[in-house]
Amino acid sequence: MIVRPIVILGAPRSGTSLLQRILRVHPAIWSLPSESEMIWHQYCHPRLNGWHSECYAGAGVDRELRDRIHHQFERMLAPASFWRNADRHRLAWISGGGRVLLRKLKPLYQAAYPALSLLWRHRARRMVDKSISNCFRVDFIHEVFPDAKFLFITRNGGDCVRSLMRGWLQEDRFFSYQLPVALAIPDYPYAFWNFNLPPGWERFTDKSLAEVCAFQWRESNISILQAIKNPNYRNRVLQVKLEDMVSAPAFWLNAIFDFCELESVAELSAFEAGFPVVNAVAGVQVWAPESVEREVSRIMPMIADTMVALDYCHGNHV
Repeated sequence: MIVRPIVILGAPRSGTSLLQRILRVHPAIWSLPSESEMIWHQYCHPRLNGWHSECYAGAGVDRELRDRIHHQFERMLAPASFWRNADRHRLAWISGGGRVLLRKLKPLYQAAYPALSLLWRHRARRMVDKSISNCFRVDFIHEVFPDAKFLFITRNGGDCVRSLMRGWLQEDRFFSYQLPVALAIPDYPYAFWNFNLPPGWERFTDKSLAEVCAFQWRESNISILQAIKNPNYRNRVLQVKLEDMVSAPAFWLNAIFDFCELESVAELSAFEAGFPVVNAVAGVQVWAPESVEREVSRIMPMIADTMVALDYCHGNHV
């Protein structure tokens, strides 16, 4: 039985994976291997709404559907002790070019782990759910998990766009969708759309990569901000800046665990000395550094209002 799950919200490359890694040190926490799309996409994959987007309002969630999704999560969850070891191996695999190995192991996990989970089926479990598409289905998640708490992590738009651009150019790492229309992004050589799919993506299939990444950052954050205005989310959302976490880790780690109603554990001390690099895209050269800065400066007007809404200076900080 899943009780009081913790749902991570944030634009891609904003620190959502880091938050998941931090929470998974707590012995009370359970989670899936990484993103939860294997479950959510059964109900809100873009192809189910004519490739409009990943948005899903959650209308029509009845008890039967809620119980079905709970059961799907319960069958795939593993405890924190399992993931602490898996995280260490995953970093080694990725840095050693082991993405193929990870891909081959995923079906094995999906086939074998439901049987193992029967050992824990009677336990009440605190789950952490992380997906870069959660920002477009906040209300759906609320309908399925009405006792959920939400951690909303933000990152400076300019920094996030830089990171997204590097991610888009890492072949096969973050590919998400082969869309029904061909991409004509002039400075992007691949056929797949990367990361999440906001509404209005059709207008960006021939824009520059910086514009596409700015669009993703902006729409992801706007979608979250609009959703959490609803009184349903009062006292259920903690908003934290990645930059604040890095500058004052002890304070924010305690704030996050207090908000999630989790006792502090000794393992947190490792993060207080500095955060690990998670989902790094090292080795990917986008362009010459001056070209990157020129592109990021060019898109800042696109995201200025959202920067202000997220309390990043006056929206023009690059």
